[in-house]
Amino acid sequence: MRNLDMVEIEEVSGGFRVVGGLAALAAWAFEKREALYEIGQAAVAKHEALNAEH
Repeated sequence: MRNLDMVEIEEVSGGFRVVGGLAALAAWAFEKREALYEIGQAAVAKHEALNAEH
């Protein structure tokens, strides 16, 4: 087994931080999914209203 140097250790731990951040973002979005859905529905309704004006 080879020894990891500090650059490799930083790359691995940085990768874990990115994955952890993405997991936290996914958990937040899942928790807020109803509010996000309502925001999306409001945006669609606004878009349709603007299209109806033209």
